[in-house]
This record gives sequence, C-alpha cells and structure tokens, in this order.
Amino acid sequence: SGGILPTLEWAARYCDEPPRNIVSLYNDQLYEAAAGKQVRVLLSGFGGNEGVSAAADDRKRDLLRSGRWGELWRELSAQADRRHPGAAWLRLLLGEFNHPVVASVLKRTLFWQRFRYRLAHDAFARRQGMWRRGLLYSRQQSVPVRLSQQPIYELALPTVAHRLEYGHMSTAARRIEYRYPLLDAELVSFYLAVPSHLKYYRGIGRYLFRRSLDQWVPDAVRWNTARRASANPGSVRRLRQDHPAMMARLRALPADHPVFRYVDIEKLSERVRLQGGFPRERSTALLL
Repeated sequence: SGGILPTLEWAARYCDEPPRNIVSLYNDQLYEAAAGKQVRVLLSGFGGNEGVSAAADDRKRDLLRSGRWGELWRELSAQADRRHPGAAWLRLLLGEFNHPVVASVLKRTLFWQRFRYRLAHDAFARRQGMWRRGLLYSRQQSVPVRLSQQPIYELALPTVAHRLEYGHMSTAARRIEYRYPLLDAELVSFYLAVPSHLKYYRGIGRYLFRRSLDQWVPDAVRWNTARRASANPGSVRRLRQDHPAMMARLRALPADHPVFRYVDIEKLSERVRLQGGFPRERSTALLL
C-alpha cells in the first residue's frame, strides 16, 4: 500500500545524485517492514541471473558455433514452442549470422520502445545525446558471449555495481545489512566450471539450480518455465496512485523553475490521458 512520493522524497534526502538503479529504491516498503521487526540482515537473490541461476539460453548459440547440430536440434525441439522447432532454429540462425545493418535496425527498434517514454524535453535530449548514449548502453548489455564467459561479462556490467551500491544505501539507512550469497566467489567459480548441458538442458534454463532444489521445492515450482515477473510488481501501481499529487506539485512550481529546462511534464500527462496508465514495469526507470 502507499504511493511512490515518500520513496522519491527519501531518495532526495539520502542520495547525492538521481538513483541509477531503482530496484532497491522501490523495495523500501520491504525494508521498512524488516526494520520494524528488528531484522538486521537481508539475504538477496541478486546476482543469480548473472551467474549460478542464469537462464543459460546462450548454450544454443554455443552448440551452433561448435557445429553440434544434433544436440542443438534436440534443445530447440524441447523449447516452449516445441511445435515449431524449425522456427526456433531460424531465429537462432538469424540472431547469429544476420547482417550488421539488420542487427542495428533491430536494436534501434527495441530501444525505441523504451526511449519514447522519456520525460526529457526533446531539445535537452538532443543536447545530451540521450539517444546515442542510451543505444550504446543497450548494445553493451546485449553483446553475445559464450555461455562459459557469460557470468564474467554480466557481473562486470555497470548495472551490477549500481544495484549493489543503492541496495546498500537503501538498507544501511535502516540499519540493515544486505548480503548476496549468490555472488559468493567460490560459488561463481564452481558454476563457471560446470558443463553447459547442466546449465541448460532440453529447453530448460537454470537446470542445475532446479535439480539442486529437489528435496526442498515442489516440482510444480522447480520446473516452472513461465516468464519471470517484475522485481517491483507494485511500482506502476504506486506511480499511478501518486500521479495526481506529483502533477499538482510540478504545476505549482513557478514557470521559470530550472526543472522545466529539462523535463516535459506534459508528456506524462498525455501518456496517462491517452492510454489510461503507465507503460509496463520495465519502462518505469525512464519515467523518472
């Protein structure tokens, strides 16, 4: 329950710059509840998707590169779209061998779907090179690497450092220590040494991780391959709840306030008026 304004006000007091990662910031209600119960340590699952519990989907790319056609066909046939393994094969081939121009167009199209939600004035966005810088950032996060090198690459991305930094900031202010067992160096080293067929097997990612939970988690949960939900499922609801108050505060500012040099608040109002809500969860970072 509750809107998002108290969270943003908290960030304005405790952060010396606009937060570069909002996942931990939007977990504030969890932290407050934990602090209220005198919890002093929280264990996070962050780092798993980049390492020991990674989806490991790049195994198919590795099989393609090494010419292991039979094994690749079995993996593609076992995917969720198992009725059309040929389509999965075609997508993989296009993704691996497509022309650089085609790849560039695809990346630009995917990035535009999120970039268009920005609130920055067009002129300000052009001066700052937001499109170029954002597209470069998007490309850095989607570089195809071998499965054996994936954790090394992904754990070195700036997003990981940002998540750890703001997670620490959000919890330390409440006298809570955040710990990350899935980032344990020995555990990551073990995962790197595991054969790829134990990371992704017959269309199922996180295979070794699922098998290791045999005695503790029901099969219906262990082998569930449905798409994962948002890390902050309530963020859009909270934004929508406080939207009128946020707009009222902005409109109450004098016309020469510095914020209006950078932010076009009418974009958000128009978005809400035309479509009756906010973009999907993953795009909320571009709203703020």
